[in-house]
Amino acid sequence: MLSEEPNFRALIVNPFPIGANNPTGITMRNNFKGLKPNRVFQIYFHECRIIDGNEYKSIKANLSLSLFKKIKLRTKKFADNIKNVFPPHLLNINKKIDSKSDIKLINTGKHGSVISSWVDIVSPIYISPEIKKKIIEFRPTVVYTQGYNLRVLKYASRIASDFDCKLVLHTLDDWMTPIYSDNFLASIPREMLKKKIEKIVNNGKKHIVANPILIDEMKNRYGGDYAFVMNCVDLNTNNLEINKREMRKSFRIVYAGGLMLERWKALIDIGKCVESINSTGGNIIFDVYSPNEQIASYKKYLDKYMNLHEYVDQDNLIKIMSNCDLLVHVESFNENVWKYTKFSLSTKVPECLTAKKPFLYYGPKEVGVSKFLTLNKIGLCTNNVDELMTMLDLIINDNKYRDDLALKGYIFAKDVFDKEKMQSILVNCLNT
Repeated sequence: MLSEEPNFRALIVNPFPIGANNPTGITMRNNFKGLKPNRVFQIYFHECRIIDGNEYKSIKANLSLSLFKKIKLRTKKFADNIKNVFPPHLLNINKKIDSKSDIKLINTGKHGSVISSWVDIVSPIYISPEIKKKIIEFRPTVVYTQGYNLRVLKYASRIASDFDCKLVLHTLDDWMTPIYSDNFLASIPREMLKKKIEKIVNNGKKHIVANPILIDEMKNRYGGDYAFVMNCVDLNTNNLEINKREMRKSFRIVYAGGLMLERWKALIDIGKCVESINSTGGNIIFDVYSPNEQIASYKKYLDKYMNLHEYVDQDNLIKIMSNCDLLVHVESFNENVWKYTKFSLSTKVPECLTAKKPFLYYGPKEVGVSKFLTLNKIGLCTNNVDELMTMLDLIINDNKYRDDLALKGYIFAKDVFDKEKMQSILVNCLNT
């Protein structure tokens, strides 16, 4: 628990609310959990499944007027009609991707549409009378946002200005670099986004990043002052003993997370290693937990190499992690994709390290997860299939090595990702 009651009333302006079944919702759920409901009010924009956090009042809003939505749809129709007028490389449309369902991949710089970047610029910000009334009743002292695009930042900034609040930006990853196309037709939207962020982060407040390596990056790009706060864990124990492996014939590997951004391709590499080990007498089970809609998109590629399970709620997921033998995390080797995840630190990292199980990352070394684990000398990291096979063989067959790896990760995470510590930093940034 916090040593003293916070003095802020935080208005959260985000695409998703606390408790949404995605990294944004999970991170906020754990960061804000325990704060009195009257300290938080939320405005969010996307339909989503909320698995926890309903104690905090919220209202869904539209970022634009309904009239402008019609204009946007007509603009899209017009764009479809001019595809043959301009070369595809100029508009960045008609790009082929591995799955139409991989929206995050579509939204990286390589696939981002010039038209969508201009839509963000010309979209008028509309705050309805109903929402204004709710804000007046709540009387916010600070506005908290994770950004996501220029329109969300404009909406949050408008509220902060109209209601005389400071605005705090919590940057979870480098969403601002790949969100708009990198060709010259989108140069004005990119510059406007940069100016908007600069204005926000130099407002005298301490802002927040979800990966320590983002602190220097944000300062160099935009200026400002930053603290590190990401997904946290509530550990009510000082027990440093590693749970001994259950006496079972099989060795169980678990991945819990998204399949998008081509993570599914990296999972296939692990699956092939498992298949190879099993073909020589091994007995490894590879279980993957992911949202149903993503499983549906990639099942035909993955079924042969792993067992696919519907994503479960956070409490049950922690139990699953605690009962496996090895936890893995992956990122795509596609350069365009890892530029999107270059500064990301997965919400799963704290949960994996505190599960008292060995943790292995497979993916490019340029990605934030790899840099974080390597810098702090925890877990195992590799970007090479042969080395991956060697690491798996060592973890499976050397009990002491496996337990030492798990304990080292747990001791580190218990200090760094402790809920009370993280929440104290968050509260300090939001306090007026």
